[in-house]
Amino acid sequence: MGRLKHMHTVPAGYLRAFRDPSADREEPHVWRYERQCDTPQLLVVGDASVKKNIYTLWTETGPPDLSVETKLLKQGAEDGFPELITLLESRKQPSGWGWRRLSRFMAFQLLRTPRSFQLIRDACASEAGELGRNDPQLIMATLAPKFENYICQMDWLLLSNRSDFAFVTSDNPVTMWANRGTCFEGGVGFCDPDLLVLLPLSPKLCLATVQTPALLASVMKDFASGGEDEGSFLKEYDLSVVCADLMVEGVVRHNKVTVANADRYAYACCNEDRLKAFMTDCFIHRPAPVRRDDRLPIGSPRNAG
Repeated sequence: MGRLKHMHTVPAGYLRAFRDPSADREEPHVWRYERQCDTPQLLVVGDASVKKNIYTLWTETGPPDLSVETKLLKQGAEDGFPELITLLESRKQPSGWGWRRLSRFMAFQLLRTPRSFQLIRDACASEAGELGRNDPQLIMATLAPKFENYICQMDWLLLSNRSDFAFVTSDNPVTMWANRGTCFEGGVGFCDPDLLVLLPLSPKLCLATVQTPALLASVMKDFASGGEDEGSFLKEYDLSVVCADLMVEGVVRHNKVTVANADRYAYACCNEDRLKAFMTDCFIHRPAPVRRDDRLPIGSPRNAG
C-alpha cells in the first residue's frame, strides 16, 4: 500500500472564507464545532476537514492514483474559488462561466464527502450488489456533470447577510432540502417539487437555488431514459441569478438548515456567545442525519429491526 495521504473533503480554499479575522495566526484559522463535543476548536483551515486517501484510486500492482483529487477536484472544482467569493462579496457580477464555478463546486461537493460515499455503499448493499474499492470515486466523477446540469436549471438567489449574525458552514456544506411549512426536510432529491439547495459562501454571503419546472422535466426525462441520455455531458445555460438581502431571522433559518445537514462538524468565523448559544440549541448533541428511505443511521445495516 502507498503512503497515506490526507485529502480535503471540504476544500481549504472554501473554508478560508470562514476564517476568524481576529485570530492572530500566520495561517487562516476557523472555529470547528463538533456534534458530540461542547467546546469548539480553532484550527488551521487546511486541517479542518480531511480524511486519509478518500479519493485515491487503488490498483492491483501499480502506485496509487491521486488524479481524482489533484486534477478532477482541484483543477475542475476548486481553482479560483477564493477569488470568486471575493468578487461576489464586492457585489460585482462574474462572467457566465464564473457562475459555473459555483455550479461545479456545488455538484462535486454534494458527491465528494464521506457521507455521500457511505450512502453509495448503503444503496449498493440494499440491492445486494458488490461495490469495488474505487467505485464511489468513479460514481462521483460520473454523476457530477449531471448534477451540475441540474443545478444550472434551477433559479439562483445570491443572498447577502445584512445582519451581525454570521452564516456558518459544515462538513457537508451543500444542503438539499425542502420547506414543509412548519418544518424543513433534509436530504430530498432533484425530483422533489419543493427542492431548495443551499450553500453558504462566506459569513456574509450564501447561495440558494430553487426548483423549477425545467429541472423537474429534465429529471423525469433522465429517469425515463435510465440516465443514459446526453444529461451526463455539460451544457450551456442562461442562468437566472437574483440578488437579495437577508436580515437576522433569515440568516438563523438558513444556519439551522446548514447545521442540521452536517455530519460531524460545523464551521464558523467566530466563537461569540450568541453563536455558541445557537450551536448549543441547534447542533451540539443533536443526532446526525439518517438515510431518508428507512430513517436508519447512515452506514448501519438495513432492516436492522
